[in-house]
Formats: sequence, structure tokens, C-alpha cells
Amino acid sequence: MNLKRISTLKGVLVKDAKSNKAVISDKGTGSPVETRVRPLAVVKGYTFCEVELVTGKTHQIRAHLSHIGYPIIGDVKYGDEKINKALRQRYGIKRQMLHAYAVTFMADKGSLSVYYGQTFKAPYPRDFDRIKKKLFD
Repeated sequence: MNLKRISTLKGVLVKDAKSNKAVISDKGTGSPVETRVRPLAVVKGYTFCEVELVTGKTHQIRAHLSHIGYPIIGDVKYGDEKINKALRQRYGIKRQMLHAYAVTFMADKGSLSVYYGQTFKAPYPRDFDRIKKKLFD
């Protein structure tokens, strides 16, 4: 998978309740999932990207990115333990580098329909912004 351009990832997600982990496969039975990924910067083997959920399943972003070989930094469940340890020691990373900076309400029915079409944004948390600047700016 080349994350140098916008990619639409499709697959099937199966949730393992015992381990509280989702597994993505390219085909089979389970819940169909679709995730759009837009790389914003690629530096030193790391990709800073924007992700859009087409479907919205638990652990979808984390499992989908890990499935294609791009685990989220700091993710102990789906990430790379060796890389996470090195980045924790070098930059003090103590959590996943995953942030919902914008949420757009697309449902035009139901209790949240009053927010239809509206987007709410949140700035990067300080630690996230600090790591982003060190790796990508």
C-alpha cells in the first residue's frame, strides 16, 4: 500500500470480544468497513494523515491502518511495540497519536438532526501538537 496519495481502504471487520480487538481482512464474513486516508506529510518513514470514516466501527481507524502496515504511533493494541518504545523514550509519547480534529454530522434524521451538515473542530492537544511539530514540521 502506498500512502503517498489519497487511498480508499475497504475490508471486513470482525470484533473479538474476548481480546477487545478488531481484525480487518480483505474478504470474508464480518462487518464491511471503508476508510479514506489522505496523507498530509511523509517524513523519516512516518506518515501524518487525515482519515475519514465512511463506515464507523469500533477500532476501525486503528485496525485498518495497522492492517495495511501503517499503525498509529503509541497504539499498544494495534501498533508496533518496538517503534512505540523508541518514540516513547525519544519524545515522551504516552498515548496514541490519534485525534478527532473535526466531526461533521451527516444524519438528517433522529435526535442529532439539528446538527445536520455542521462541522465541529477541536485544536490538537498540546502533546500531539508538540510531537507533530518534531516529526513533520
